Amino acid sequence: YYRKHLGQNFWAFLAEDDGRPAGAAFLSVYERPANPGIPNGLWGEVSNVFIYPEYRKRGLATALMQRLITLARERGVSRLDLSATEAGRPVYEKLGFSTDAAHTRMQLRLEL
Repeated sequence: YYRKHLGQNFWAFLAEDDGRPAGAAFLSVYERPANPGIPNGLWGEVSNVFIYPEYRKRGLATALMQRLITLARERGVSRLDLSATEAGRPVYEKLGFSTDAAHTRMQLRLEL
């Protein structure tokens, strides 16, 4: 997956401390038919935002997300979605993410 999609419609952002991983965040971009919520049809999904416990509360998640948001804007993405944990919610809200009460995201898991 990574070799096929990296730099095309998937980006991985890594925070490091002296060459050691401190955290990461992923961005996937999809094209779908345009609609009022995604006017140009480009939609991004943020996933796997993670900071190792010893590096938390240092602004690393915010820095990773700011880089990710900048790239999404440069790529013309008109909406970013993510699933937030309670610990991550304040970081995302500070960056402008909000819950759309009019549209509750639902899912159906299909067995393969």
